[in-house]
Parts: sequence; structure tokens; C-alpha cells
Amino acid sequence: MEKVITQREDYYRDIIDNIPAMIWITDSKGQCTFINKYWCDYTGTTFEENLGKGWLKCVRPDDLYTMKEAFSLASKNNTNFEVDYCLRKHDGTYTWVVSSGIPRFDQNNNFLGYSGTIVNINQRKIKEQKINENKEILELKIEITELKLKAEQDKFYNLFMNAPIGINYLKGKDHIYDFVNPRYQKSFGNRELIGKPIKEALPELNGQGIHELHDQVYLSGKPYINTEIKISLDKTNTGKLEENYYSIIYEPIFDFNNQVQGISTFVIQTTDQVVARKQVEELNKNLKKSKAKYKSLSESLEIQIQQRTEELAKSNKELERSNQDLNSFANIASHDLQEPLRVISSYTNLLARKYKDKLDKDGGEFIQYITDGTKRMKDLIEGILNYSKIQKDQQNIQSIDLNEIIKTVLANLDFSIKNNNAKITYESFPTINAQPIYMVQLFQNLISNAIKYCKKDNCPVVDIKVQKQKSHWLFSVTDNGIGINNDEIDKLFVLFQRLQSKSEYEGTGIGLANCKKIVEVYGGNIWVESKYEQGSTFYFTLPF
Repeated sequence: MEKVITQREDYYRDIIDNIPAMIWITDSKGQCTFINKYWCDYTGTTFEENLGKGWLKCVRPDDLYTMKEAFSLASKNNTNFEVDYCLRKHDGTYTWVVSSGIPRFDQNNNFLGYSGTIVNINQRKIKEQKINENKEILELKIEITELKLKAEQDKFYNLFMNAPIGINYLKGKDHIYDFVNPRYQKSFGNRELIGKPIKEALPELNGQGIHELHDQVYLSGKPYINTEIKISLDKTNTGKLEENYYSIIYEPIFDFNNQVQGISTFVIQTTDQVVARKQVEELNKNLKKSKAKYKSLSESLEIQIQQRTEELAKSNKELERSNQDLNSFANIASHDLQEPLRVISSYTNLLARKYKDKLDKDGGEFIQYITDGTKRMKDLIEGILNYSKIQKDQQNIQSIDLNEIIKTVLANLDFSIKNNNAKITYESFPTINAQPIYMVQLFQNLISNAIKYCKKDNCPVVDIKVQKQKSHWLFSVTDNGIGINNDEIDKLFVLFQRLQSKSEYEGTGIGLANCKKIVEVYGGNIWVESKYEQGSTFYFTLPF
């Protein structure tokens, strides 16, 4: 019986010594109790030299602290750990490796130490340092779980069974499954594999070149590594093949006579990485095709932009000239129109005083019509003149306290406020840079309209507020007036547009147009929110 146990132990030790990974075991105090042959060959050291803390001499001095910290931290909580560091090879050079360890416990859950693997990741590290890309680098990790002290074979068996990659052992020239770990078996729908030749167990592999690779490794005794091999598998046991990509290692296992007795397989699925890389390659290909097209479009667009810029510059000059002509016309027209209006108004007043007692009722009304019409015409001309003069004059811009502006406006509207029993409320206002006359016009037009367009038999209530925004002041003037229909709001700020009849509400249709022009001259916006028969709120912004 002892001979059988010894043979089995030697058998598994032979497997461990021949797999392409370094394996180590420590006791509960962190002392190394086992290191496999691959480690010794890799570092050029003997088994005895690595026991206890001896293996640390192979770690690059700069990485000793990192290595010890990772091991110490994991040991405190008896948790898995993984750490990258540089390991000295037999030729004195250092290469990057990743060391992974898992805690071991006995049946009573007493901590026994760690078991782990060390895998060469030098190529991956080099590529990461050069191009910071991990897709072509595949980590080969072997996760070790509970290992029992009863026999050495149990430790290594558990090591393979809990590894996060697919592992199997194919025995003999017929490649019969002698061992598969859960990760490998799960990849094939948990089919029964043990004791069956791979050709029988996985018939879908026929014709894909996999069996030929097994024969090649078995006959040559040389390992086979492929980081991107395409294999179609029936993962669901439904007969439906799924195309996947894998990174595989076929490692021949030799007996005591140095004859190949089987093949160890290590498998990692890389489908996502391969598909992503191919998509990137396809995108790059399409991008190259598109460059010529977009270059042509870009050149055409530059020409169009240049043409539009020239047209815009020309339009701006024409607009500037047109504005100058409009201002000149407004000044001349207002002067030429106001003079005959003054004559008409004077003679109408003279007629009314001199012939008042001689005119009948109709005659008196006719004179009143002339007087009212003359006044409206005068107001209209003055409104046009004021509208044409609105512009941002840098020389007259000054720092003004809007609280004083509001006081001036309320004083100007004092008769209207008292006559309509209006209630005006307002907050403390900021100081801004502007022309005082325009700020008076702006607030006076809005407050005057709020008083004017009030429901009959209602007392006007006007509330003026201001809020500080990110880059500007937001003002609001809210009333309880007659409100505005939604379909008429767009007409509200248009010159000469009146939404109410002259018989009900006086006005020229210029006031809100003036407000809009003043606000826009200072780089702001003005708009209104209103509900018919419920009132309106006029909003406008002015920069700091």
C-alpha cells in the first residue's frame, strides 16, 4: 500500500515538476516548505536554498517591500493574494512574474499556510510599458484552494480543481481524459469526459485540427502554445456550435524513462479580446478609406466658409450703412413731421377757445378728434425717434444703482399709480454699468404697461424681482393684468404691433419694441410668460 501511495505521489510530483509554472507552498508562519523543479531551473537554485525565507534572494531588491507587504496583508486575514514583481533568472537577469496564493485550512478550519503559483509575465509587462495595452497579453493564473496534509497528491489535486483556467490531462497516445478541472468541464456543458478519448468525448473537434496538434505534441515531445486559436464547441449540449477563441498550452508530460506519457492542457478563453481587436482593425481600415473623402469635404467646406464670411462682411457693411440712413431719416422725418403737427395743434386749440360757444356738439367732438389724433401722432413720432436712437454709447455708460432708477420711474408714474390705486413691490437691486436713460425707459415701459393693461375694476399689482445667475442678472416684472394669448406672444415685441384696440388701451406699439432693443444692445434677452386673464411675467437679462 505504501508503495502505491509513493508511486501516486511521485506521479503527481512529476506532473507538478513538468508544468510550465512555478509552484510553492508555505507553512502557517510563512516559511517556504516546497518549491517545484520549474522554480529551481528558472532561478538556477537548489530546492534546499529556497526553503524558509531563502527564496527571497531571487526577488529584485526594489520589489522586496511590495512582495512582503502583499504577503503580510493577506496573512493577517488569511485571504487570497496576487502580486507582480521581478524575479532573478538563472542567468542573472530579472523578469516580471505574477505570484498568486490562496490559504490552506485543515478539516477544523485551522490555517495551515499558503499554496501558490508563479507565472512569467515579462512579455505582458514589456507591452504594457510600451503601448499600455493588455489585449494580447494573457495571464496564466492557477488559483490554489484548500490543500490537505494527508498526502502530497491531494494538495496538487485541489490546486488544479480550483484553478480559474481550464486544465486537463490527456493520457496515452489515444489522448484519454485522465483529469479535468471544473472550469474545463463547464466549457463543454458538463459532459462526462473522464475515461474517454477526446475524439469520442468531443466529436465536434473533428476536422478542426485539434487532434492533429495533440498527436504532434505527443510524438515530438515539444510543447505547443497558441495565443489565438479558433475552436467551435457545443457548449450547451444542443448540437449548436459556438465559435470561440482561446489561448492554449499543450505541455508534454514525461515518465521516468523520459518518454511522453500524456499531455497537460491549459486553456483560457480570449473571444472578447480577439473580437474587440478585429473590430478595431476594421474601424481603422474604414477610417483610412474615409480620410480622403473627408479631406475633400473639408476643403470644400473651407471654401464655402470663406465665401460666407465674405458675404457676411459685405452684409454687415450694408446693414451698418442702412442703420445710419435709418437714423438720419428718423431724425429728419421726425423734425419735418413735428413742425406741421405743432401748427395743427396750435390752431386747433385756438379754434376751440375762440369758437367754443359757437360750435354745436358735433363741432366740439370734431375738434377733440383732431386734438387726440395730433397727440397720438406726436407720441408716435417721438417713439420712432427714441427707438432709432437706442444704441450702446460707451462714453455715456456709467455705474448706476438700479434702486435709484426704480425710484425715478415710480416718480414719473406717480399720477398713474395713484389714479389706478396700483401696488408696486420690488426688491433691493444691484449696481450695473449702463446708460441711465435707457434703464429708465426699460423699467418705465414695463411697469407702465403692467398698470395700463389691468382688468377693469381691479387694482394693478406689480412685483419686480432680480436673481443673480452665473453670468448675468435675471429681472422679472409680474402683474395681475389681462394676460396674453399664446398665439399672440410672438408679435409682442414687434414694432407698431398692438394686441389691444386703441379704444380700450392707449399706446403706440413701440414701448415693448424699445425694451427689446435696449436689452439686446446690452447683450441680454427678453421674453414673457403669460396666462390669459391671469396676468403676465416679463423676464429680461443684463450682464454683470
